[in-house]
Amino acid sequence: MTPRIGLECHVQLATSRKLFCDCETARDAERTTCPICLGHPGTLPVLGAEAITLAVRAALALGAEIQPLSRFERKHYFHPDLPRGFQITQRSHPVARGGALDTPRGRFALLQIQIEEDTAQTRRGEIDWRRAGTPLIEVVGAPDMTAPEQAGEWLRMLRRVLVTAGVTGGAMERGQLRCDANVSLDGPDGAGTRVELKNLNAIRGLERAIAGEISRQRRVLERGGRVAAHTRGWTGRESRFLRGKEQTPEYRFLPEPDLPAVPIDPEMIEAQRRALPATPLAPWLLARDAEPPPQRPLQRSAPAIWLDSEEARLRNRSRARSRLLPEHRADLERLLEADTIDRRQARRMLEICWARGISVAEQLRRIPPRQSVEQITAVVTKIVGGYPRQVARYQRGNQGMIGFFMGRVMAALSNADPGTVNRIVRDVLERA
Repeated sequence: MTPRIGLECHVQLATSRKLFCDCETARDAERTTCPICLGHPGTLPVLGAEAITLAVRAALALGAEIQPLSRFERKHYFHPDLPRGFQITQRSHPVARGGALDTPRGRFALLQIQIEEDTAQTRRGEIDWRRAGTPLIEVVGAPDMTAPEQAGEWLRMLRRVLVTAGVTGGAMERGQLRCDANVSLDGPDGAGTRVELKNLNAIRGLERAIAGEISRQRRVLERGGRVAAHTRGWTGRESRFLRGKEQTPEYRFLPEPDLPAVPIDPEMIEAQRRALPATPLAPWLLARDAEPPPQRPLQRSAPAIWLDSEEARLRNRSRARSRLLPEHRADLERLLEADTIDRRQARRMLEICWARGISVAEQLRRIPPRQSVEQITAVVTKIVGGYPRQVARYQRGNQGMIGFFMGRVMAALSNADPGTVNRIVRDVLERA
């Protein structure tokens, strides 16, 4: 009897807002629920752009084929933590199909990547509604693994790829990455009956749960019994029966009438491809059959770290829905690294991206060209010559006069690098 293992991983996307409303995804935020994500009658979902861009980035990172058009469906089932009585998901028309995951134990195919909303969370008999409506992608792997250790490496590599790509935080202990395992034993008569192990949130726990389920099914079959299709939960020591396994027709999948089809813009796909970080951990930069280079810790640039803090400031200050896209971030980071703009300009451009969604390229066209060193020197010389008393105070040791002249020079210039201006002001004052 040969084990057959397939994994389905639910990945919480690193968005600031929920999938179909303006509620924030942070648990400690001021507004975490609203009538839309609580499924009140008469409310209509509105799809957020953040989830689409991160799903496309995940698909690129995993080598999947992005579909030109994806659609949402309603998956009907009853559970207390499901507000509407159905889940908005994708099945027939997912955002991406195919792909593969390379691990030290082999290459394993992916079937599809689909976007869906998360349910609420049940804790000790009480329901926490803050998680309802959080955007997820479900990464569905092909059932081509035969050992628990392969499944552990699969999940470990998936987490590494998606965290490196900036798709998710990947904290399994916080539920940002949860895995379901489908396990069966193939015998001489053909494929065995599949049993689902639900919501495994630790890699070692996944391996132990699969090993235990393989042993359980083997004991049942060796005694002449029959394995029934059902869902089991893992307690940390053993698996326990949860419920009978629903078949696909019982979910009554229907097209979601309140959401249009989602076309994927090729330009957005290319922007996401460029936004993927260039690190040795990134399989999208490696030939599939090439030997990957030695791995080293991911080093983030100073502009990227600074932009993180600025984005956090905007998220804490603004209650409006963010229109910032990952390609906006990538463009700003490149401009800062090339010293094309300074942080004062980058902060203003980031605020405009956040509030109005205007692209960085369009904003850049409105910024006048930077003054040359010769132009700055001429302006500084003229201004310094008009303030002889302040020049004398500087020569007596008053360094505060640097700020006095800096303010006047920056006001006279339309677009100059503050660091260059500071250096020229000092040089002119020294020669005065």
